[in-house]
Amino acid sequence: MLTTTRNFSNPALNYALDYEIKTWRNPNMNNDVRQRIIEVTARHFKAPKALRTFCEKEVRKLNRYYEEGILDYHIILTHGEKIEEVEIVANSKGHRFVARDSDEKMDRAVVLAVEKIKNQLNRHREKMVEK
Repeated sequence: MLTTTRNFSNPALNYALDYEIKTWRNPNMNNDVRQRIIEVTARHFKAPKALRTFCEKEVRKLNRYYEEGILDYHIILTHGEKIEEVEIVANSKGHRFVARDSDEKMDRAVVLAVEKIKNQLNRHREKMVEK
């Protein structure tokens, strides 16, 4: 767990500071440990552990498309009557990438939203190379 100083008078703010840190080790780099904060929020339902794990696995794939690295991810899953919605926010140093998608199945919506973020990262990388 990421330890933080709890000096807020509002307990809800103190709780919001506790995030689980996922450690990802790149096998191609020697002893390079990159820690990413991956937060999964489920609205109007309780997300099963398998769905949360799937979301984290899909989002971790994005690290290879951006050399400077993504600092944290926030995945918001919304359950509707007929439609499942996914919003992914990826924050990096100085940039924020946001993608939203909806589908009848939650896992397909996650894959489509990850694809949109991947396209944004590729476009941003091309812009940086042109400069």
